[in-house]
Amino acid sequence: MNPSLHEFRETFLDKVLDLVWRQWAALGLAGYAEGDLPWIIDPEAFLLATCTFGRYEPRLFDEALDCLGKNGWVINTQRLGTLLRDEPWQNVAVLGAITAYLNTGRDALKWRRLAQRLPRNTQP
Repeated sequence: MNPSLHEFRETFLDKVLDLVWRQWAALGLAGYAEGDLPWIIDPEAFLLATCTFGRYEPRLFDEALDCLGKNGWVINTQRLGTLLRDEPWQNVAVLGAITAYLNTGRDALKWRRLAQRLPRNTQP
């Protein structure tokens, strides 16, 4: 018997959140994740995925923000802006909030520049 759409959504979301947790744990995030990942992590694309799926897991999103506050220098904001320009993406407002949060850290200038490249309605 085929699972209902609701059951599929829940299963899919659980699997994606598990993958996102595992990838953040591989980058040094404090959290539990089973097994190693055999893939290379693309930090800019991964940040965009976190903006989408991290909303379903507040603890994950908070930990990711904390990790970005300490290790945001790893993110190439110019490439992030290019990804946003080249591919349609619905969660630009979440990224706008992240840039506002990181605007006060040691890498504030690069996040400020990214915020200026975001559509005007997403900037804080």
